Amino acid sequence: MAFLFIWIPQLKALLHHYYPIEIDPHRTIEEKLPHMVKWWTKAHDCLCQQKIQKFQIAEVVRESNAMLREGYKTFFNTLDQNNIPLLIFSAGIGDILEEIIRQMKVFHPNIHIVSNYMDFDKDGFLQGFKGQLIHTYNKNSSVFENSGYFQQLKGRTNIILLGDTMGDLTMADGVPGVENILKIGFLNDKVEEQRESYMDAYDIVLEKDETLDVVNGLLKHILHQRAGWRSTAPERAGVGPVPAGLDGEGASLRGRPAVSLLFLVCAEESPGHPEAAGSSPLPPPFPVCVLQGLWEPCQVGGSKSHSK
Repeated sequence: MAFLFIWIPQLKALLHHYYPIEIDPHRTIEEKLPHMVKWWTKAHDCLCQQKIQKFQIAEVVRESNAMLREGYKTFFNTLDQNNIPLLIFSAGIGDILEEIIRQMKVFHPNIHIVSNYMDFDKDGFLQGFKGQLIHTYNKNSSVFENSGYFQQLKGRTNIILLGDTMGDLTMADGVPGVENILKIGFLNDKVEEQRESYMDAYDIVLEKDETLDVVNGLLKHILHQRAGWRSTAPERAGVGPVPAGLDGEGASLRGRPAVSLLFLVCAEESPGHPEAAGSSPLPPPFPVCVLQGLWEPCQVGGSKSHSK
């Protein structure tokens, strides 16, 4: 959510220089890595020069037009009510992201945020950032060193991964015992240039969709199926065997949630990145073929979903 500081001219200059490199489909991730490290390092240094004070964060968020995707209340509350852990993996600024979620009144106990957190001196001025630098292309277990969080998730074998960059595809790397991952990609910018790579990498691709309609629909369907499987035999419920790819080896029949872990990436997180413009809500119907674990190409409310 570093776009809250977009007024800083240096951040704008860095954005214009490095963002085209980040999304360049003709460069490998290995080629992009050193540029991303330079970008984030320079952006953080720039912020440290602004004499930002800790108490200003809440005020800046309150006065900004920062917002979460439409449908966020249903999304956050559904996960909390069903005891589904939500890991938010962001290359933005954790203090700001956390404050936004708190002011939206959806910061529930099931949330764990991994991001770049500010480090303040004894007088409350920003002096640096804590821990390892997190940028677009290192969102994986490498930034969880000396953390037992992934081990706490042992036994949760099913993941819905939400991402808006190619770097988000590695967010589940390091989670032990994963059986099924459904990857949903939000393609917000340079749609024509990036569509092919997104279609190859994600199972569902949503183009310029600023809502969580599809995700909420998937959760509603899966949790409804879970309730049906727990209350009666699958044959009696009329749904047949437990669908492959949703609940490996019938886990929900043993009372385990069908969606046992969900990853979310914070949108517009590149340093100094402007807010997304435009909206194309995706109402039902939802991709039943994906819900059944078949993962065949299908159409979702005007946008494409895709499977490898």
